[in-house]
Amino acid sequence: SSASWRVRIVLNLKNLKYEYIPINILKSEHKTPEYAQLNPMKHVPTLDVDGKLLTESMVICEFLDENVPEPQLLSQDPFQRAKIRGFCEMINSGIQPITNLSVLKWLDNNNVNSIEWAQYWLTTRFSSLESHLKNTRGKYCFGDKVSLADVFLLPMIQGSVKRFNLDVTKYPNV
Repeated sequence: SSASWRVRIVLNLKNLKYEYIPINILKSEHKTPEYAQLNPMKHVPTLDVDGKLLTESMVICEFLDENVPEPQLLSQDPFQRAKIRGFCEMINSGIQPITNLSVLKWLDNNNVNSIEWAQYWLTTRFSSLESHLKNTRGKYCFGDKVSLADVFLLPMIQGSVKRFNLDVTKYPNV
């Protein structure tokens, strides 16, 4: 899961110790009654912080950034912080749902070629990311320091290349 990968990246960037409990979504382990008690949406990831549960990768990543300040992944500047969040949401809500296993299974079950469908939408979405990064990037998505945008982008690139054979050479800024 690219969403779970995002959270693990933040945990590791912030040098936080954590217990990783893998949930195999290919085996539908996220749909068990036990997991549904932790996360009623039956999505990964879920983060347990001293018995308090957090769900949704964006929320978890922002929580970690607010409570463990180094390295800072969201800018102190409110406008820049909003731009980084906006970029993350382009991935989180604009691209991630296209690649969700449940969506792809539904398409396949309804005689739609899910790989072709995903490739079409990924191409349009990555073109948007490319245009956006032309104006913001340095060494990383937003300048020369790793931000939450990079955390969201890396798993999306990897998944799009490995699962859908997306040709990312068309997107030099990405």
